[in-house]
Amino acid sequence: MHLLKYKNLSRRDLLSMAAGATAVNTLWPLVPRLEAMEAEATASIKRYSYWLEPTNAGSKVLSGSLSAAGSLDFKNNWTVFNDPEIKQHILMLRGVSRPSADGGDGPHPNGVAGFSGWRGGGKGRYNAKCTSLDQVLSQKYAADSLIGDIRAGYRNDNGKDKAFDVSSSVVNGKAIARPQSPEAMYNEFFKDLNLGGGNSGGGQASDSTIRRRLSALDYVSKALARLNSRIAHEDKHKLDQHQTVVRSIETQLENIQNSSGNLSSCEANQPDGGAVGTDKAYPIQSALMAAALGCNVTRVAGAYYGSAAQRITYSHLNSYSGGGAGYHKATHGKHSKGAYLGDVVRFRAQEVARYLKILKGYEEPDGSSLLDNTIFYMSTDVVEGHEHKSNVLAFLAGGTGHFKQQGNAVNVNARANDILTSIARYMGHNVDKFGDPSFGGGTLPNSVFSG
Repeated sequence: MHLLKYKNLSRRDLLSMAAGATAVNTLWPLVPRLEAMEAEATASIKRYSYWLEPTNAGSKVLSGSLSAAGSLDFKNNWTVFNDPEIKQHILMLRGVSRPSADGGDGPHPNGVAGFSGWRGGGKGRYNAKCTSLDQVLSQKYAADSLIGDIRAGYRNDNGKDKAFDVSSSVVNGKAIARPQSPEAMYNEFFKDLNLGGGNSGGGQASDSTIRRRLSALDYVSKALARLNSRIAHEDKHKLDQHQTVVRSIETQLENIQNSSGNLSSCEANQPDGGAVGTDKAYPIQSALMAAALGCNVTRVAGAYYGSAAQRITYSHLNSYSGGGAGYHKATHGKHSKGAYLGDVVRFRAQEVARYLKILKGYEEPDGSSLLDNTIFYMSTDVVEGHEHKSNVLAFLAGGTGHFKQQGNAVNVNARANDILTSIARYMGHNVDKFGDPSFGGGTLPNSVFSG
């Protein structure tokens, strides 16, 4: 009998019926939301995803690529966002302001201000009251998810402000560490996998799976077979698709191990070409973030791939001339500035577009896409030089039914705090203001966004 004949099954009910001796938590990341989960399928689950970029709207590197006000028309290094598959989901806000970090002096936690609405608390510190939106929502939905949030990262220590280069996620002024390699994210995703025979969890999966050339699916194959025998055809198709994604991620990790023997080295002060290159790390981490959201492992996922002071080299680019100088020095004219900087911006735009397409490709039980039910917010660290607080880029996507001008670029007189408040309200966190109250704040105009 198909599980669809049962009424009001929760996700945990469904997985429990298939689990047998396997822990339910072990199955959770391996089963996307299905129609059989009727209690959850009656209403869309909303998610929040974010992405911090190093270069902002006023930068000479980026300004020629952004769309003018009106219908979106990206140029030069951002033409990838003209793809109609994702363009219709994008809303770009121009002219946004935000609290400055340390008075806007130097490469300090400016990007964090865009995701928390708080000024810096002095050079080298966060304001003690600062908690970023991702962490507020992570705490709010912790009981409804397996993991509070998924945080993709790539270590890029600038030699001075180490905490700021580790994370844009902050709780009470303390930076929350991010997994610094694809393997570390995989570990987090499958942290409840028990390698001793499939009973209740606790073991770390990836050291023994990827490094031993095994799959997480191997440990729960009997439980997945039981589930597959009981669900309807469409649900079987979704389950098969998701297993294909998991195996693809594992294959990519294994290929890295075979080619370099180094899965975990995305470390400070190393050119990324000597560790897991950005061209290999970003796609795996994006796939893991999307899979986590699609399985409701978490409702919050985001990427922090470097402040403006990053030391990532992007050594896979043909225009990279070696020497470990990296992106930051290139912005100061200390590297092959012209072609290289444009290539970095183009590469990073392609990775954002890749992530949005993955979200678009996940189908929800009601036929909508995962992107439809996700608010994606991308902001950046600096505008130009040491100017960080005005003309801030705010790039939104997803949230179908809440963006009133998707497919457009809109000039607004708004603050980053307004964006954060609107997103928080969309996610069911009913606040009137978010962030530093001295900076003001409300919501975005109803003509732009209804939360």
